[in-house]
Order: sequence, then structure tokens, then C-alpha cells
Amino acid sequence: MMAGNETTRYSYPGIPEIPQDDVEFGKEIGRGGTSYVFQGIWKTKDDFPVAIKHLHRNVQEIEFIALKMIKDDKENKHKIGKTFIAHILGLITKPPLTCIVLEYAENGSLLEYLSQKRKQQQPLEHDKFFTWTRQGALAMQYLHECKIIHRDIKSANFVITDKYNLKLCDFGISRITDQTITTTFAGSIPWMAPESHDEAFSLNTDIEVSPRSDIYSYGVVIWEMWTCRKPEVSMKVNGMYPIVEGTPPKLKDMLHSCWEVDRKKRPSIPDILQTMEDLSVTKGIEVKDFIEMPNDRKLPGNDDDAEYETLKYSDVAMQLRKFGDRLVDGEVEGIFGVWGIID
Repeated sequence: MMAGNETTRYSYPGIPEIPQDDVEFGKEIGRGGTSYVFQGIWKTKDDFPVAIKHLHRNVQEIEFIALKMIKDDKENKHKIGKTFIAHILGLITKPPLTCIVLEYAENGSLLEYLSQKRKQQQPLEHDKFFTWTRQGALAMQYLHECKIIHRDIKSANFVITDKYNLKLCDFGISRITDQTITTTFAGSIPWMAPESHDEAFSLNTDIEVSPRSDIYSYGVVIWEMWTCRKPEVSMKVNGMYPIVEGTPPKLKDMLHSCWEVDRKKRPSIPDILQTMEDLSVTKGIEVKDFIEMPNDRKLPGNDDDAEYETLKYSDVAMQLRKFGDRLVDGEVEGIFGVWGIID
């Protein structure tokens, strides 16, 4: 329950509804294939700074389900990886808008941050490199434990908080399974694993993705942080981005393994974490979980007394399959196809 006699409203099970008039939209701070993102304030929560993600109609349901699974997760709620997922505060679902209200990351996206470094001709500081690669890997590990394949891991989908910690966001094209699945083409090509786009280019709309597809993409993000270069498909040689002079052999080997065409040969998240820890020791860098400890503040929209409706994994999977059926029947226009588990 909220203060006074006001009851928390849920337009989607488990995620509080925020009246549109309670927030104020500011400047646009980002856009992509599934949404526009605005800086804003939550006026009825002492002008709390927020990011407001205005969703395109065709991705609303899939993103809500992924966010709900994260928000409802009780078993792993104390795992540190969840700390590095951008926190959802609530939804705006009343016409004409459909928005997700998230905590605001003051220092923008990792893509923007690295772009500034590139313009200044400066490398990313080693303490940030090792801490951020760890934070990003822990966020991905948490998602995969929740059976969520992100499918759009890239520097633009990591944001940097006021304490210079990294958080993963944007689940608009995610999939919920821990297996290899068939789905349709979606994502950002310079970061995409070959299995995620090669088949699409050969006019086969069904592609195969798995948690190891995220590993390929994260290898590109690590390469971005090490080089401060922006990936372009034209840079690739035999499917791999160029390794700059001075790259430690252990890091070079790990990046090459992330970009293996055979996804079964790609490293696991624990493998990546161990490699980065070993490298930090050789560089004399103490890797911490945080650049700076986050503020110990309670985010608005997270009333401990609120009763959240919990969906089991099987219920969520059924919702997704029904959503896929609606797409095939022409009820929803979008980029998603029918789910299918493959060996």
C-alpha cells in the first residue's frame, strides 16, 4: 500500500502503474528501433530524476514480461548481478502513451562515454575497464540465470550511473529461454553473432540464438572499452574485429574465443570473469564490484508492502507463445515470430 488510502495500481501484473500527469518529460536522450527515451522527473516523488522510455507498440508486451521477471525475482534478489540491471520504477499504459519509467543514469550510455574518450584521444582508464567489464558480465550472468536472452547487447544499452557504475538496459527484443531457439531477425548488426544475422541475409527469416549469442556481442563491447573504437561491420576480418597493438595475449585470446563462429566454443560468463580478474592482477589493478558505492536510497515505486502477483516461468512462457500466435494471426504488427525450441 502507498501512503494514506491510495492503493498501488497495476496495469500489468506486478509492475506499478504511474499516472501520466505524475511525470514530466524532458529532453530526448536516446532512440532506437523499439523506443524513444526521455529524461524526466517524477513530480509526485519530490521531482525524482527518471528516464522515460516511450515504447513502440510492437515491443510492449515482450519487454514488460522480461522486466516483470526481473522485478519479481525473489530467489536471486540478493545476487550482485541484479544490481547492474537498470531498475524499473513503473509503467505508464493509459492512452495515448505506453512508457517504462526507469532510474535515471546521469552519465549517459557507454557508447556516448567511449565516443567522448575517442574524441579526446584518451583510452578508458584501467580501473573502469576492469570494473565495467565485470559489472556487465555479472548483469548478463543474472539475466541468463533468469532464462532471459537479451539479444541486443551493445554499448548503447549499457548506461553509467552518477557513481560511474555500469547498468544494462533495454529488453525490447529479448527472449525468455535458456535453450537455443528459433526466432526472427532483430538486433544491431555490428554487435550481432553470426547465427543472429547470417541466415537472415540468406533470406531465411528463422534464425537461431542462445545465451552464447549474447557472449559474442559482449565480446564486441569489451573490445569497444579496450580500444574506444566504434565497431563497424567493414572492420571485421574473418568475423573478428582488429586487435590493437599492445593488447595482452590473454585478452586477445578471450576476444577471439567470444567471436567463435561455433557458439559452443565461446566462453561462459565465469570464464570471462576469471580472465578479466587474471588480467587485472597482471596490471596491478584492484577490481572492485563498484567504482563508487551507490547511494543507499530507496527508489520510489518500490513499496515493500505492495503485493506483487507472481507468475511462474511456465506461465510467462505461455504468455510469450500466445503473443507469438497473435503475431502470426495478424493481431499485432511487429518483429517477433513464433517460438520454437530446437536441439
